[in-house]
Amino acid sequence: MIVTKENGTVYTNGLTIEVLNWHKEVGYTIADVKRPLTKNEDGEYVDDIAAEEIEAGYEAVRGFLYREITDPLFFKVQRREIEESVWLGEIQKIKDENKMEVANGKMRFGKQSSSKAIPEEVLAKRAEARELINILEAKLGV
Repeated sequence: MIVTKENGTVYTNGLTIEVLNWHKEVGYTIADVKRPLTKNEDGEYVDDIAAEEIEAGYEAVRGFLYREITDPLFFKVQRREIEESVWLGEIQKIKDENKMEVANGKMRFGKQSSSKAIPEEVLAKRAEARELINILEAKLGV
């Protein structure tokens, strides 16, 4: 199950772009846990997420992003609609931005930068554009 390490939130519907963006914005870590979460006597979440579960979370994130972003680009390369370098560039971007990093003894989600979070209106426009592309591709049968 996909879990936020810091607070034990379980994402029963799996990963979404919104979940990923929120974790990046607040600096929280995604883990992929294959066991029940630990709770104390009061039923409160106990953060005992292991490094292996965090790495599994990064693998889940990369897999999700490959399916959402690079797989459609691969087919466009095959149809010669885009250059192969565009597809390979997106693969490298996903690898670079979604790997386990340890800094000051803390594991962090993805590439940490001093830049500000992506504004909500930009994220909304990206989602809208992606939806339009999906509709057009469906109509074209691609």
